Amino acid sequence: MSLGISLAARAWAGLPLSTLHRVQLAGEDSANATSEMSSTEAHIKLVNTLMASDRVWEATIDSLPDAVYIFGADKRLKKINRAGESLEQARRAFLSGRRCCDMLWGLEGAGCMVDRAIASGAAVEVELPAENKARRPLLVRVVPQSGDQQPDSAAGCIVIARDKQATRVSG
Repeated sequence: MSLGISLAARAWAGLPLSTLHRVQLAGEDSANATSEMSSTEAHIKLVNTLMASDRVWEATIDSLPDAVYIFGADKRLKKINRAGESLEQARRAFLSGRRCCDMLWGLEGAGCMVDRAIASGAAVEVELPAENKARRPLLVRVVPQSGDQQPDSAAGCIVIARDKQATRVSG
């Protein structure tokens, strides 16, 4: 960074060159600090934009009539929408962290759909009779999500449960 001081001006001011060099370096540090501040401000703006975007996505998912469950690679519930809360007859705070087969589709003698989808890397779709915890016939689709770093490994899955009874009534 140049402070716009020529050698002639330095000599006229009677300042030793080393002092002006330190001033010039301090100016460069100031420029770095300004650059870092701009970078920090840009980072804050990016985080705020992402948070606003996350709120929009959450509101969108909450407005869906189908139950949406998001499980991590550990097969524990990370997020659920309002329709999922309704099917589970429980609040998000209670359900968060629960294992996939603790959810309403956990049927005696049935293999875990989330395990099957993650193991195969392919979507699994199952029709559940009304003899489940929700006491309604459901169409459940489990879609594994691959990790960004390792496309061949599952990073969790999304489960969508559609109330077939409600579909027939509205359809």
